[in-house]
Amino acid sequence: MLYELVGIASVTPAHAAAKQAVTQIGRMIIGNRGVVRLIECWRFKPLPQIMKAQQKSYVVGDYFYMKFDCSPGAQGEIMRAVQADPRLIRTFCVKLNEKSSKTLI
Repeated sequence: MLYELVGIASVTPAHAAAKQAVTQIGRMIIGNRGVVRLIECWRFKPLPQIMKAQQKSYVVGDYFYMKFDCSPGAQGEIMRAVQADPRLIRTFCVKLNEKSSKTLI
């Protein structure tokens, strides 16, 4: 199955939190026999509202985008680990259907 993941990491110098989080997610995908198709860093952006995560408030986030293939069971395991990660403020994962992915590429 093809998935898209958009995440917001806490802001640190040199994008360290986002890089570490993306590296960890990528390793988990590959470890579960998945394939990472695309990774994009959208850099720092102000959040649309004050967001709270891990008992902290954030006004700026480091956005990233990832497209990957993996099994549905592996995706659930990856999302549980991602939601528990203290470096990430928010994540959103969407399953893409096969028809739309062929027209985009």
